Amino acid sequence: MGNTGFWIDSIIDNPKILPKHSDFFDKLNLRRQLCPLIWNSKKNNKQDNFGGSKIKNEQKNFGDFINGDRTAYFFYLLIEENFPGHEDAFDRLRESILDRLVKHGADDTERTVFRELMNDGFIRILKHYNLFFGISEQYVTTQKDEDPEKEKQKKYGDFTYDVVLTLDDLGKALGVTTSWMVEVDDLIQSKVEEKLGLHTYQGLTRSRSFRLWIVFNARKQKFQVVKGMTVEILRELITVKANAPSQACALARAHLQNAFSMCNPDGTDARPIDFDRFQGSFTPEFYPRRFSLKDSIYSQRLDVLASLLVHVLRRYQCCLPPIRYCELSIGIRDLCSPWVFDILCSFPAHQPIAKDSLTPGSFCSMIIREGRFPHLRSACSTTEPKPPCIPNVTYKFLAGFNRQTVRAHRLNNQLEAIRLLNDSPDVAIHYMLEEIVQSEKQQIQEEQSKSPQENNLVCKF
Repeated sequence: MGNTGFWIDSIIDNPKILPKHSDFFDKLNLRRQLCPLIWNSKKNNKQDNFGGSKIKNEQKNFGDFINGDRTAYFFYLLIEENFPGHEDAFDRLRESILDRLVKHGADDTERTVFRELMNDGFIRILKHYNLFFGISEQYVTTQKDEDPEKEKQKKYGDFTYDVVLTLDDLGKALGVTTSWMVEVDDLIQSKVEEKLGLHTYQGLTRSRSFRLWIVFNARKQKFQVVKGMTVEILRELITVKANAPSQACALARAHLQNAFSMCNPDGTDARPIDFDRFQGSFTPEFYPRRFSLKDSIYSQRLDVLASLLVHVLRRYQCCLPPIRYCELSIGIRDLCSPWVFDILCSFPAHQPIAKDSLTPGSFCSMIIREGRFPHLRSACSTTEPKPPCIPNVTYKFLAGFNRQTVRAHRLNNQLEAIRLLNDSPDVAIHYMLEEIVQSEKQQIQEEQSKSPQENNLVCKF
């Protein structure tokens, strides 16, 4: 979902939504507002979104998002202490960080979550690649027009708050194709750099555009080491300056526009005559190519997924006549992740037209109470009457899954069978066909197990 205008103009080109790492490092308030979302799955109760009373959740270990202030402090400590540290002192360093978090207000469940994020397996990966949160020992990051004295005071490690677009996703999005026999990172990287104009663009002063980064994957709720390019660098590559236009920048922007939507080669919108080439064709040109960079962005910044949802709902709401009900496709893995589903439930219609409407969760409460994610506050107003910018579209989800690997429970009584036939007739038909096939197999086995004499008697009769 979302067109090139949303993904490039509203997200990638907008430093207020995707600030660079140095801005995060310098501004405490920015870290509190836009720091990664960490889910506390150990918490069994959740608070009412607006009343403050505790409500027992029917789902075990439903969880809640950890307070933004403690989350920001957690990442600050990782950078300040240069986690995982040197030699074999990472155990003491980890305990020291956890103790300081407890003093900062973290409870026992949050301490457990933070400990699991700093697990031994993750530390071994950092040691293997010689990566550190605080000060990098193998990469030197330089900033343009930076005061040398101020540069020394800053800590540019291997962790970044900025979104990292992985080399694999950039290769898919830019249509880089290589033979499976020579599918190596260096070849893919050279083709990506050529399309983005890194070989001709002189404005970039960083030593290496592609490198290993430590990122927090909020979609999987764990730290990862990935190879890629930050959005800050990509933003410079696609910025076409009015007083000094660059053909390389214009070409890079055109390639990026084609990475998000089916456009013409120069990045302009497709003409009606062009629709015959790709409309209705679910080909690799559409998926995974036009979705790979989207995954890179909101896997690290789940609030961008919320922004996408608000963008789509507002477009439906502004139609003439307005659309009041829609169904959105979602992967079964995201649907089963409570932290992702919590975000997707954040903007229910205040005048629903269908029963069992969604209820705002922890994410919406965080925006209202803690003032996080300012770009989404206009969609979470609690005032009456509701302003026009508040989404008023009832939406539900259609989850895609591999039907060949479904293992459903058998029905216990006739009432369940009738309910299944009414709610999911395709599943009911699948059960019926399965029972018919099983019955035929049993009949063949019974006939084969009979003795020859019994078979003769049956024939004579």
